[in-house]
Amino acid sequence: MTEHIEDIRGMVARLVQGGHAYVQAGDVYYRVRSQGDYGRLAAAAQSDPATAGFRVMPAEGKEDARDFLLWKKAADDGPAWESPWGRGRPGWHIECVAMGYRHLGSLFDIHGGGRDLIFPHHENERALSRSLAGTDLATHWVHHELVTVNGGKLSKSMHSGYRIRDLCRRHDPSAIRLFLLSTHYRRPVDFTERRLEEAVSALERLAGLAGRCGDTGEGEARVAEGTSELGARFREAMRQDINIPGALALLFASARRINRSLNAAGGHGGLKRQLRLEIGDLLFLCRNVLGILPESAGHVFSHGREGVQGPSCGTLVHTDSTEDEEVDVKAR
Repeated sequence: MTEHIEDIRGMVARLVQGGHAYVQAGDVYYRVRSQGDYGRLAAAAQSDPATAGFRVMPAEGKEDARDFLLWKKAADDGPAWESPWGRGRPGWHIECVAMGYRHLGSLFDIHGGGRDLIFPHHENERALSRSLAGTDLATHWVHHELVTVNGGKLSKSMHSGYRIRDLCRRHDPSAIRLFLLSTHYRRPVDFTERRLEEAVSALERLAGLAGRCGDTGEGEARVAEGTSELGARFREAMRQDINIPGALALLFASARRINRSLNAAGGHGGLKRQLRLEIGDLLFLCRNVLGILPESAGHVFSHGREGVQGPSCGTLVHTDSTEDEEVDVKAR
């Protein structure tokens, strides 16, 4: 943030000059009433009665309880910078807008975050950008649900055991990625060891299939050119509000079908060309698009079920997948 102080001061000055902000005893507040559709982003997102309503911070001297700080007068020995309104520091919302403008411009494609950031943070970011440049800041605002553990809230006291670095000591990073992708972003991710183990098993089956197959190397071109049926169905799933769980279900269904064909044909050499092409499509989508399958199938097994520090588990799985074998990656 310190690298963007000059940008922030310039933005605050423009907002004051344009009537979108006002100075009150060394503090600078954004004038919410100057933005006619303030609240539109939050109103569109708040379909849950439990999250409806605006949180406001009343303060002496504010024109409107909804007005929010752009610049806070320094009242202690904390970090502070000189400004036309006195020594102080920037507010949270203007910081993020300034950094976004500097690195991405006044309008970028996607702004993401947890649903708890819709209001006030993202609403205020949008209002600032509307006042500064007439843009919504982002074309798409994408908000994900929160993480729970065994159905309960992830508390601060639990954080040390659930950081990515800690999980990677116990499980293959690709399996963790698969686990996270298997739940739609608009639904809560409930972390349980059982579900993570299911992701490990699913990844082992996928890696086992990759080890049995040859890759034609044509998957990338076929998916890009639209000649891959699997690629087209994958793309359609992704168009449905980024339905990655649905896309994963397609990939694992393809993997089961390929495994059955491999068994019937006595190996990769006996497969028809169309199925060999589908293998290339499948491996490209898993490796290069979703990043859930390392280039080397053996890499998955090197972590073992005891994590990266544990013993190698070798070829743990029987790769002859059966028709009734299910992978728990259905849309949740």
